[in-house]
Amino acid sequence: MVIKHKSIKRRLLVFSVLTLPIILIVTISGCGKATPVTEPTYTFELGSIDAEGTVQYEACELFIGCVDKKSHGKIKINFFPAGQLGDYAAMHEAVSMGTLDMTAGPCNPFADIRAAIAYTGYVVSTWDEARQAYGGFGEEGWLTVKFSGIMEDTDEKVLALRPLGFTHICGKKPFRTPEEASTIKLRVPTAANYEAGAKGMGFIVTPIPYGELYTSLQLGVIDNTDGLDLELMNKQYYDVIDYAILTYDHFEIQPFTINLPLWNSLDKETQEILLNCATEMADYSWREAEKREGQMEKELETKGIEVIHLTPAELQVFVSRSRAGEFPVVEKLIGKELMDFVRAHVSNGS
Repeated sequence: MVIKHKSIKRRLLVFSVLTLPIILIVTISGCGKATPVTEPTYTFELGSIDAEGTVQYEACELFIGCVDKKSHGKIKINFFPAGQLGDYAAMHEAVSMGTLDMTAGPCNPFADIRAAIAYTGYVVSTWDEARQAYGGFGEEGWLTVKFSGIMEDTDEKVLALRPLGFTHICGKKPFRTPEEASTIKLRVPTAANYEAGAKGMGFIVTPIPYGELYTSLQLGVIDNTDGLDLELMNKQYYDVIDYAILTYDHFEIQPFTINLPLWNSLDKETQEILLNCATEMADYSWREAEKREGQMEKELETKGIEVIHLTPAELQVFVSRSRAGEFPVVEKLIGKELMDFVRAHVSNGS
């Protein structure tokens, strides 16, 4: 963050006295009014992994424009998208340390393992449940305060929680029951909670790093994969999958944060502008992410990929089995008190 420094006032005063006659002459000879130039009082750096053309990139641009408008140019945001400043974990660590002002993206669970609460399977399984948990449109979700408190313990102030959306299972083999899933080699991200949840659902689980995913599907090392949203399937994996099964197993929420000591140093007016614009950004993300999911379904179908909608009864079987496998593993990571808080709120909690 850059702030105009008071130490240069004396030099500016001398400069103003010497140049005032020149300014007056130029103004009068021009027969018009001089246009005032507003210098920013604050300049913040915002880093994200969002690529141009995504909902989240558009949301960041909306935030920047909103801040400029509401502050009348007094607050400037320098935007570094597409991972220019590192991956999401590195940027959250930089915000925590104060070497980066703001970031928007998945949080870094390695900074505080309790942040895994936001990435636990089947905490929510519908968009309505997601909004109830994480808020949006001026409402505070049941998980918002807990999650924001966790982030503040690592010196990050949460300005808003923006949704990326649900991940689903896709690949070469369709399924509707745990019995059918039991014959499928399923890739999951290399995380213990993902493995436990997928095993509970009945799959033959194969943890594989994301960088090896495309080749693994292409060569038949695995049958299906978990951990992809519909937009990612549509843009990067459509030529190596035949089915997209809408399991709604993990919901990715991305905190938009600012360094906490920096936040505490700002005047109330600046804080209100940043909060209001972050809320507008999050509301845009909630509207567009859900709408984009429907569009991605149609685009997958036009590419010859069959999109399978599980019935509510079929989905509930997988929800119950996944929670039974994953929740105990997550409890060991985040503690019984926090996990019991989650269980008390999830529908049909296990």
